Amino acid sequence: MIDGVLHTAPADGRLLPGITRAVVLRAAACGGITTKEMPISRRQLLEASEVFVTNSVHGVVSALALADGAAAWEAGPIASRLRGALASGLGSAPSLAASRCPSGTQDQPHAAALAMAEGLLI
Repeated sequence: MIDGVLHTAPADGRLLPGITRAVVLRAAACGGITTKEMPISRRQLLEASEVFVTNSVHGVVSALALADGAAAWEAGPIASRLRGALASGLGSAPSLAASRCPSGTQDQPHAAALAMAEGLLI
């Protein structure tokens, strides 16, 4: 998170686009979290208020420090919100990453996750 915006590097071959990443970005959009896809410099990383990564095994995982000790972060509220949305069922099917936010769930990531998972065999 930099200045209240969730930044992510573009899926341009240097990182896997990943279903979990796509679902988390969709949960952020449904939750009213502004996202921006762009290359992230080391300077920007050092200025971030919250840093986390996603993967299909662990979901959303807060990064607490750089290996060289140049920066450290607390586990933050955005990672927690998105982790909760993912755990609530938003990530239960790859097609959900591309789906629209359910009606009436803007700014409510947990409600969005539950509404999108409704009717699925999980």
